[in-house]
Amino acid sequence: MTKNTARNLFFIGTMSCLVIFFVLSIHTMSTIPKHTNSGKLTDDVIAGKKVWEKYDCIGCHTLIGEGSYFAPELKDIYSQKGPAFIRAFLKDPVKVWYGSAEAAKGQRKMPNLHLSDEEINHLTAFFEWVDKIDTHNWPPRPQRAAVQGTETWHPVSAQEAREMERGEAIVKEKGCIACHKIKGVGATVGPDLTGVARRLDMETLHKRLRDPKSVNPSSIMPVYGFSDEQSEAIIAFLKTL
Repeated sequence: MTKNTARNLFFIGTMSCLVIFFVLSIHTMSTIPKHTNSGKLTDDVIAGKKVWEKYDCIGCHTLIGEGSYFAPELKDIYSQKGPAFIRAFLKDPVKVWYGSAEAAKGQRKMPNLHLSDEEINHLTAFFEWVDKIDTHNWPPRPQRAAVQGTETWHPVSAQEAREMERGEAIVKEKGCIACHKIKGVGATVGPDLTGVARRLDMETLHKRLRDPKSVNPSSIMPVYGFSDEQSEAIIAFLKTL
């Protein structure tokens, strides 16, 4: 290869890489508004972000994976719970979650911040905006696995599959990964739920779901008041982990 040929190859290769780099950069920049939902950044949303910062909500919660793991991730809270629930909960967290202060004794709970109606509306608008950000499935959510026995796979009926899906939905709704790890995702405040259905018998699992302190008096897990049907669904999901 001559010096001219080498020089030409170097020049052509460098220019080609630069063109590709600029094209990809332009494409990326053009898609950012779509993924970040920045086009709908209203005054209410901005005010809601200020409320979020004022009360240091990130000190307990995570938002798009950033923050503390003491309380649930709030990225999808708007689509999971809806604006009516969010407003009621922010007005009086203990009453909405536990029903009364008496029922919440000894349980982990969100303090009543005595937010004004305006602050609640702004924070709800902020949650709605965050909910529509395309984070490409971040933070990751626990995925339902196929049921596997200790030695061989066994088929799952349509009814069993629906029960597992219902249990998974309840686990997501209650934000269980705020305390428990599932398939490597979540916090470590409570026990890892991966494989828990193989470690504990069904009676113990039911007791833990109905009244955690009946199994472990020092448990800080809230009493969610699960019905028998809900407990069965949750256990069906736990069996898949």
